Amino acid sequence: MLSSIDWILLVVLALSALFGALRGFVAEVLSMVVWIVAFWLAFTYGADVADGLQSQVHDAAGRLLLAYALVFIVAMLVGSVVSWLISAMVKSLGLGDVNRFLGLCYGLVRGALLGCVLVLVLGWTALPQQPQWRTSPLIPLYQAGAEAMKHWLPEAAAQHISFDSVLAQGKQKVMQTLTGPALPALATQALTAASGVVPPASPAASPTGASDHSSPDAVKSPPRRKPAPKRPRKPVTGHASGESSRR
Repeated sequence: MLSSIDWILLVVLALSALFGALRGFVAEVLSMVVWIVAFWLAFTYGADVADGLQSQVHDAAGRLLLAYALVFIVAMLVGSVVSWLISAMVKSLGLGDVNRFLGLCYGLVRGALLGCVLVLVLGWTALPQQPQWRTSPLIPLYQAGAEAMKHWLPEAAAQHISFDSVLAQGKQKVMQTLTGPALPALATQALTAASGVVPPASPAASPTGASDHSSPDAVKSPPRRKPAPKRPRKPVTGHASGESSRR
């Protein structure tokens, strides 16, 4: 059963895919590039623009914030015009269907990334310990991406993110089992299976205390051969005795 978090992830994925299909791949990619360039221009040249606003704005913090906003807005306007011109050119070439299909794929990827970011942010809360989080069919898919993004965060922030304590407890139980009393028996069985040598049976294995001679591993002596029966001699006839007397 889908939880509220699952529905939010599905809505984000669907809206991102829809916008990507409507706008097209070229417009979506150019929009992302415009955003990146606008942020870069704002943080690179914002301080220079703030120096030119000293006579208009006397507050240093307000002047710097205004300069960043002006550079960002101007860059976004120029980038939007360039993006619209390029998208119109692609549409005039008859690539509208391909452009929309690629935009749909791009929107799905972007929606999945946004879902991973959302799961990463929720990792700071107590939601990962709730039953609806553990029984969710979609969160484990996004949680793998959130775990990868977690390594990009500073250590001070990443140490406060905990997704699933049940998984950690399961790993701990497995390690305790392997390092406990069962380890020597498991090692003995593994070595025996690898070498092919059957360990000798203990004397107490038989209920009477005697060795089991019916075991297939016991060495059996070959059976004795019976002597061949002797053939009876034929009786000597009178004709044969007469010939022997003549001789």
